[in-house]
Amino acid sequence: MQSSKNAYRGPQADAATFTTQQKFLDSLAPIPVESVDADSRRCSYCWKQYGESNPGCDDAEAPVKFQCEHVFGEKCMRALFAIKEPARVDLIPLSFSPGSKGADLGSRLSAYIDSQGVEKSELTSSDRKKHFAHLLQEVMPTVKSIPDSPPGPLHGRGLELLGKDWLGLVYEMFTQSGFPPGPFHLLENAIVIDDEPWIKQPLYPAASLSAYGASQIPMPSALPPGYTPWLGSNWPTPMPSAAALAYYAPNTLATSYGSTWDQEPYKLKVQQEKQSPAVPNWQDIVSTKSGLDSLVEKNKELLKEQKQLAEQAAKGGAEQKYAASEENRVKTFMKELAGSFAKVYEAYEQYQYDEAVAAGLPPPVKLGLADPNINPSVPHASVQGSNGHFARSPVFLLTGKGVVHERFAGAKGVEVIQPYSDEPIATEDMDDDDSDSDSDAAYIVDAERAPAAFAGKTILLKRKPCQLEDCCTWSNSLSEPLRTPEYVFWPDNKKAPDNCPLCRRVLFKKNG
Repeated sequence: MQSSKNAYRGPQADAATFTTQQKFLDSLAPIPVESVDADSRRCSYCWKQYGESNPGCDDAEAPVKFQCEHVFGEKCMRALFAIKEPARVDLIPLSFSPGSKGADLGSRLSAYIDSQGVEKSELTSSDRKKHFAHLLQEVMPTVKSIPDSPPGPLHGRGLELLGKDWLGLVYEMFTQSGFPPGPFHLLENAIVIDDEPWIKQPLYPAASLSAYGASQIPMPSALPPGYTPWLGSNWPTPMPSAAALAYYAPNTLATSYGSTWDQEPYKLKVQQEKQSPAVPNWQDIVSTKSGLDSLVEKNKELLKEQKQLAEQAAKGGAEQKYAASEENRVKTFMKELAGSFAKVYEAYEQYQYDEAVAAGLPPPVKLGLADPNINPSVPHASVQGSNGHFARSPVFLLTGKGVVHERFAGAKGVEVIQPYSDEPIATEDMDDDDSDSDSDAAYIVDAERAPAAFAGKTILLKRKPCQLEDCCTWSNSLSEPLRTPEYVFWPDNKKAPDNCPLCRRVLFKKNG
């Protein structure tokens, strides 16, 4: 019998491990050079002699000792284990200059208002939201037809109204938003999705009798005789009455349960047996099915039938609840996004007005910028019918770390969970081990890799306000949404070492 081998586990933190990186750095106190063995008075990492400095430079290395008793140069180790600045990516406000995503969306929203035959100068904020909610009603059938594995055929007018880029982003917002969807912040290189803090997402567990109530479960129109339903319910009692047992067990002795069905054949059989009684053998007695056996079998069949009916009814009830919930989510999503579109439209029209005034031109009253012949600098996707194919927009999903507390609602930056790339990203200082596509280090997005990881992609940032009533007192409606963040950041320490260069003992906890 072969003995099983334990899988290798790397060095682990212990009671002596420093709880934070800063505490480890604070512990690096120089020791006298004389206390180090004469043949070890050289840093084991950079091979610089202790106490010696380059001519004209004050760069002498002093020895420091780790808890594992290994000695290194102080400056060398402080540089190796230095705390890096967090990785940061700036979020760019929506731009309306020609060729920008803001100009693309703004021109399409403006053209849609034109198509409605509405005088723009008479539009109120409420009117704008209604018009853009109607626009989204035309867009959502296209959004729902986008397949999970692109490319695929589309249906509806979504591509015609919003174009390739913004249709893809609306799809991503719809699939990534919570329940109910919160406010959306539209930026040039990002979209921020806030979950509503005061309504928790409902859970739909597996349907059960207790979950939906017995009175909601349909039953056959004809119940067996003798069944009495529970109080306030049309579900029969689990224990049948005597008449019901007789109904389901005709082989049972009638006199045992007081049945009222026709007993003449039974009486005739009894009289015949009295006139010529037969003596049964033991095989006949054992093989004969008693009335109780028949009763038990019929009762099992009844319970099985009841269970199947309950499962079917519960499944139907769950599907109805889910359909109603999804319908409500779609309505809330369109309402929130219509509000965001209204703000973009207002900012776009203001931009056009200011540009005209600055150029000494009369301010535009009605703009048809969605027509490529009027403004060729604003790109628009070609319209493809229901037989066209569509590829989803490239996005990079980021999730806020923890929740947003009310006292930090005005913070300019949002800390996010360590991002990872879908594909390995090579860097100049990558080790041989890191260059392996199967290595986790090749997928870590740090400050150096961030530009390549986010290039050509729209950031989808999801953040969640605190839901604890004892902690934050959010109002019942986010009439003033959380501040639009200016940047996202995360600790840039995933690739930083945390162990001794010689023995690999863990020196400090990275997340401490």
